[in-house]
Amino acid sequence: MHPEQQYLDLMKEILERGEEQTDAANSPIRNLIDFEFAAQEAIGERPNGMLVWALFNAAGVLQLSAPDNVVVDRTIPAPYCVRLHCCISCIRCHGPQRGHMSIGNDVEKLTAHGVDVLDDLASGDELDDLLDRLVGEYRFDPSEPTSRAALVRSRDDFSDAIYRATAGIIRPGLPLNQVYQFPRGMTAAEACGHMGTLYNEYTYAWVTPKIALQELGYDVGTEKEALELIRQVIPAIGPDKFGLTLLDPTIAAVRIGIPVPRASWELVVFDAYLRSVITAPAIQAGEIQPEKRQSMSGRKPLVRLHKPAKPLREQKRIPGKAKPAKERPAKAQEAKQ
Repeated sequence: MHPEQQYLDLMKEILERGEEQTDAANSPIRNLIDFEFAAQEAIGERPNGMLVWALFNAAGVLQLSAPDNVVVDRTIPAPYCVRLHCCISCIRCHGPQRGHMSIGNDVEKLTAHGVDVLDDLASGDELDDLLDRLVGEYRFDPSEPTSRAALVRSRDDFSDAIYRATAGIIRPGLPLNQVYQFPRGMTAAEACGHMGTLYNEYTYAWVTPKIALQELGYDVGTEKEALELIRQVIPAIGPDKFGLTLLDPTIAAVRIGIPVPRASWELVVFDAYLRSVITAPAIQAGEIQPEKRQSMSGRKPLVRLHKPAKPLREQKRIPGKAKPAKERPAKAQEAKQ
């Protein structure tokens, strides 16, 4: 048995419709048995109390994100896409409610106020069989203590698991000398909130010299100090015998103070680590020739991957393209006549 299979009985599903799904077939009231929807979210509880989230499309295929016309994640900072991703978006949404949003049972309320079910658009069963099935599927009443106990228990288990898992850790914004003065764990809302903030700060914040140095193990106070230090921590090798200094353009941008997107930095962070761990000590030991420093007015470009491009009028035309007819001098035309 798959390790997650044993948790399916504790899992609840949330079915979502798209904006354009407004027909009768998409109404959950007119189709109590089976209505058409666009996406579904599943929440299950692990034996230790932690929750697991998953997203599926209408066919039940596992998805990494939800359709934009169904739901979005408004906690993502502008101007980035607000696409809802599993499970960080689930944590940010359900965390303040201790893992589960409050729910209601509109079908039970309708029938309690005298609304009878005579048929269902999606059901092919006889009325008696339909009513028996509806009673079994919609008997849950979150306002009833017995029914509410399962939801409350899951929230308590999740909160307790978060509390035990975060006891004694460094709290964001807390001075290091006060870490162990507050040994208690975090609440579910605190932990999920901090997790969402850390994710946003790491994923969507552009990498500056200060951020790059912090991730390499150097603590600096200001971006100005970082700009002075980063050229030593992430050195350029060269120039070589041809007078060229080769360096990835993303690293070169950070070394001169140009912020870069996180995704671009992740592609070259291994190179930055390698230069900081191996290259910098080798330069200090004199094993590698360091980058020559020049004044700003006379300094050569740091990155030179090829010779400067010629002006457009001096470049050769692309093979296969028709060449324009050359104009002959007037004297040559007259001589030909």
